[in-house]
Amino acid sequence: AGAQQAAQGAAAANAGAAKLASGSGQLADGSAALASGVGQLADGSAELAGKLGEASQDASVAKGSEQQADMFAGPVEASEKKLTEVPNYGTGFAPYSLSLGLFVGALLSTIVLPMRGSAGTPRSGASWFASKSLLFVLVGIIQAFIADAILLYGIGLEVQSIGWFVTLTVVTSLTFMMIVQFIVTLLDQPGRFIAVIIMILQLTSSSGTYPKELVPVWLQKVGEFMPMTYSVSGFKAAVSSGDYSVVKHDMGILAIYAAAFAMLSLVYFTLVHKKDGKGDGDTSGTAQIAQV
Repeated sequence: AGAQQAAQGAAAANAGAAKLASGSGQLADGSAALASGVGQLADGSAELAGKLGEASQDASVAKGSEQQADMFAGPVEASEKKLTEVPNYGTGFAPYSLSLGLFVGALLSTIVLPMRGSAGTPRSGASWFASKSLLFVLVGIIQAFIADAILLYGIGLEVQSIGWFVTLTVVTSLTFMMIVQFIVTLLDQPGRFIAVIIMILQLTSSSGTYPKELVPVWLQKVGEFMPMTYSVSGFKAAVSSGDYSVVKHDMGILAIYAAAFAMLSLVYFTLVHKKDGKGDGDTSGTAQIAQV
């Protein structure tokens, strides 16, 4: 039994020796591969060092010019050109606020002035129209002078030409007076409501606060037919730019509006005068309308 165990142990020892020999061979192969890899790593490091040296030399040679540096520092250069000088926000806002004030003044005057009432019997529609319109013209001129006096001498608004500024103010005031007179004379209380709606449309479409390009296109189209658009434009020219061709153009358009609505009022008074029989000496219609 002991001899058998010794034989088995010898066989196991031989098998272990064979495994040891095989492992030693694998270790020798791995050591050779490691040595080869270390050599390749050394070659790569040397190549990297050479390339970095070349890059350093190239970088030292490449130098940008001063023009290139300026180009990268400021690739885009904007030039500023001031067309006019506006000293403060109030000056820029004056055309808008003045136009608004004149229209509100025209609207308030319809509460104070008799729209259709006549102290006597008008001889014709034209004389009836004249008696009413002259009151609005007088109030319009007075309110224009008061507004200009406050702006020029009270607040100290600086304008390019006092003469053009005052003239435009009077024309604007009379235009608004004629428009409001016709609407309220024709429709009475509903006419005042419509006048307020027109005023709101003008405030949003007249480019008084922001350029018209910032409002919807349809509102830009509406603004082309609103008189306040031209009063604001004219006041801007009279206050800031000094472009009197713009002032004349806008005053001409405002005068057309004033004449058109004055003509409509004349037609209204003429038709009502004929309808009430004033031309035939019938005063009943006059007494009835005089209460309005």
